[in-house]
Amino acid sequence: MSTAVPKRVTIKQIAQLAGVSVSTVSRVINGSQLVDEETRQRVQAVIREQNYIPNRLAQGLVRQRSRTVALILPDIANPFFSDIIHGVEDALVPRGYSMYLCNSNFNHDRESQFLEEMAERQAEGAIIISAFLQNVPQIQRLNQSTMRIVGIQTQIEGIDRVNTTDYQGMSSATAHLLELGHRRIAFLCIDLRGCRPRYKAYCDQLEKNGVEVDPAYVREGIREAYTPNPGYLLTKALLELPKPPTAIQTLNDHLAYGAYKAIFEKGLRVPEDISVVGYDDLPLSQLLKPPLTSVHQPAYEMGEAGAELLLKDLGQGERRSPCREVLFDTRLVVRGSTGPAREG
Repeated sequence: MSTAVPKRVTIKQIAQLAGVSVSTVSRVINGSQLVDEETRQRVQAVIREQNYIPNRLAQGLVRQRSRTVALILPDIANPFFSDIIHGVEDALVPRGYSMYLCNSNFNHDRESQFLEEMAERQAEGAIIISAFLQNVPQIQRLNQSTMRIVGIQTQIEGIDRVNTTDYQGMSSATAHLLELGHRRIAFLCIDLRGCRPRYKAYCDQLEKNGVEVDPAYVREGIREAYTPNPGYLLTKALLELPKPPTAIQTLNDHLAYGAYKAIFEKGLRVPEDISVVGYDDLPLSQLLKPPLTSVHQPAYEMGEAGAELLLKDLGQGERRSPCREVLFDTRLVVRGSTGPAREG
């Protein structure tokens, strides 16, 4: 005894039931703006009633478009990048795009491999966050030949970009510490090459106020030996100096969390003994004891803007020149982790 397999509902049947043309159904499925709202809702209601599932693969073959976008980021565990992912997803999915999520784990070889794999899979575009300098020629080549690429938190020439006022953000953080009387201010990052605007702002503010940049207070982690909390290890080393810093600035809030741990293990207090400033203003930073002073960046909006830049170009035959940049403001959020410099 055989069981009959139910026939798949076709787009033609959906059109008949909704009382519209096949092309109108197609426009609704693909998120076209050329359909009035009443018609769109009627077609979508029929699609739901009939459990109609569009054949994306067939559509891609016909149009020679995959309707897929790659999102390549360095650390999927970082909540800042997670917020960017949500912004990208919320912009892409309603337009009928799927997303490949690629976590490079701070490895430039993996990032390079992901780029080539996505090109081979005919992804229409890629959004890359904090790209490695080693991969810039590859990114520029792919953007000109194979797929559109948008960068977030990058200064790569020749591609559309979404950035924040990084220099101003770090400058305001350093100025805040200087106003509190701090002169021994440390700077923690993962790789100085990847945070040049922030490091330059730190140096410029110190020099502007007559404070020499001390190499002993500038510490960077090693990407290849990246741990969940390099801020802890870097701060432990700083606290062993003959004259440890009275304030610590970090490239991101995660490093600041590690700094807290090292400071407390040493029996010291924040901010009475050492002030700490983060960067990104993650939700958890408000819940620390004391709450973390941090530079706010609108991560969700950055992801959304990156996707919108990409969507504007997809399906167009000509490359845009000059490339566009969307710039978001940063702002210092002062909380309980910063206070007057300790004497001595």
